This record gives sequence, C-alpha cells and structure tokens, in this order.
Amino acid sequence: MKIAVLGAGAMGCLIGAHLKKGGAEVWLIDPYQAHMDAIAKNGLYVELEAEDPQVIHMDGAVTDPSGVGVCDVVVVLCKCMDTEHTIKDAHMIVGADTIIITMQNGIGNIEILEKFAPRENLGFGVLKSSATLTEPGKIIGRKKFPSSPYGLYFAPVVLDSIHKEVFQQVGDILNQGEFPAVLTAKTEELIWEKLYMNIMFNMPCALLTVAGEDFMRQPEGEELLRKIADEFCAVANAKGFAIDS
Repeated sequence: MKIAVLGAGAMGCLIGAHLKKGGAEVWLIDPYQAHMDAIAKNGLYVELEAEDPQVIHMDGAVTDPSGVGVCDVVVVLCKCMDTEHTIKDAHMIVGADTIIITMQNGIGNIEILEKFAPRENLGFGVLKSSATLTEPGKIIGRKKFPSSPYGLYFAPVVLDSIHKEVFQQVGDILNQGEFPAVLTAKTEELIWEKLYMNIMFNMPCALLTVAGEDFMRQPEGEELLRKIADEFCAVANAKGFAIDS
C-alpha cells in the first residue's frame, strides 16, 4: 500500500514511521525543507517512551508532492488552518480511489476535504499519542497515553463505506508496525471528547496568554470555564454525544 503523510511534523512522522514499519510504502510531505532533507539523507530518528531509539528510512521525504504520484491513502496531519491549501497543492497524489484520512485535532476538516474527494473516500481519526520534533529529522514521543489502550481511533466517515476494507488494512499496517490503532464507530464521539479538552483549557489560555494553572485559580477563570463547558456540552448533546460538563 502506498501512503502519503501530508503534514510530516512530529505527529505526521510518528504515524509515518509506524506505517513504514508495518510494511507500507510511505512518503512524507511537508514544507519544512531542512526536516525533509534530513530524513531523506539520514532517515527519521525516532525515540519513543520505553523503547530503544531507531532510525527509519522512508520511501521519500519531500516538500514538493508533484513527484510522489497517486497514492492509495493520504493521511492529513497538517495544521487545521492549512488543510485546504495543503490538499489543493497536493491534488496530484489523489486519484479517484484514493482514501483520505484526517487525524487532525478538532472538527471541520472533513467539510474541507469533501471539496476534493467523495465522502465515501474520507475518514477521520483521533490520536491519543504525542510527539515532539526536537530538530530536523528527529522526534521523541509516546505511542499512546497511559490512560488509553490505543494511540489512534479512526473510522470511515460513511461507516458502511465500500472502501471499509482499505481502512482496515491501514489499521492492520499500523498494528503490524507496533502502533496500537483501532477501527471504531465511536471515533466521532472521541473526537468531540478531545475537542472538549482543547476548548476548555487550550483555547482560553491561548487567547488570554495565561498559564492554565494560573487561569483556573481565579474565580473569573473558574466561572468562564463553567460557561464554556455548559455551551460546549449543549452543542455536543444536541448532536447526540453524551458529554457532561
């Protein structure tokens, strides 16, 4: 299976490394020239929690997708604000049967990807893992959070998609590469649960430029968090996801 990772920063490299270890042909595509050059020349250095460091050699690491060719699967892991122009610039790697799977945080990515591929060809996932790019060509991280049995939960957007077998093959490749992944119909609910945490803590801290622990110690901060939680849960519950504030 030929797989491209669009957005090969820390998390893209984490996924790409395990897809390669699982036996796929893997191309990393990212605008960070020094990072791609380092991987192309020396391989990707991966240091994960409780594992010995290793170097994984990809089939390609490029900034320009024009030479990659049509892929069976495209994994999208660029920043959400870059999704539309990233997939547009890489249109040549997407064929009529290409499966596109977003593993980005948040919601709204599928609506963007629908402009470039049929809904039947789209999938989404939520990562319960972490990685940091320490320098070009090197990442550190963990395959899954201690509280989670899997590092990736994912599914086709259309659960009974005619391409479901391809999604299962992606899961099999990741697991063969020792990355714990599961295909599950609960994926969208898990995406909303992770969004809840991001909205509750990351968003107000970023907007107010205040550390989380300082923000939550203040009565005003606590009150604002409660209002954010109530509004988020009202929206989630209306969509059928049982998330309590």
